Amino acid sequence: MDISEIIIIPKPENITWEEITDLLHKGYAEHLKNGILYSAAVQDVSKTIERLEEGTCMVVLYKGNLIATETYVLKRRKHSLIHKWYYDNSYFYLHSLTVHPDYKRRGIGLMLRNRIVEIAKETGVDSIISDTSIKAKWLISWYDRLGHKKVGLVSHKGTNYYSVVMKTPLKNKNVPDWYRLIRYGISYLICKTLYKENGDFRFYPEILERIKLANIKQ
Repeated sequence: MDISEIIIIPKPENITWEEITDLLHKGYAEHLKNGILYSAAVQDVSKTIERLEEGTCMVVLYKGNLIATETYVLKRRKHSLIHKWYYDNSYFYLHSLTVHPDYKRRGIGLMLRNRIVEIAKETGVDSIISDTSIKAKWLISWYDRLGHKKVGLVSHKGTNYYSVVMKTPLKNKNVPDWYRLIRYGISYLICKTLYKENGDFRFYPEILERIKLANIKQ
């Protein structure tokens, strides 16, 4: 593979959303086969457009052919009394990273991620944040080797897994590992206590049942 023929750019007009969706389906098919229901594995074109047009969809082209993609979204922390501890004033939220099965394990994903890190630094954001299934242990390990560390646990609607939130500080705002791991542990416990894997509030059915019973008694 001649890397000189690899181009990493924002999605050009000649690459259709249908092609992006097809790539996502192919790239996430292995996860789906292993029982991990990433939304990207089954979403239709309209959902792809809704999710990816929110930010900048980056693509990797090899000899003009689409072989990988990832999207970054510029986020700014909302000023409120309650917010997740790992949010900085500004950050890139990354999602939908996938590489065509024929080009996996050739460093394509790393090249794409490095390019987005460059853009993040040029933009001046404080950090990069993403999340992935807690079941995708090899992927979490890969991120960890890149300095993308676990900071929290969340549960998304429509999935069948908890998601590990990972972060890469870009402005020397590293916290000690012991502190990060403690905060991750707290987030882990809170998330698993309050939410199911599919994003549903764990105690919501019980609360509804109590309300119904109270109404009947009245």
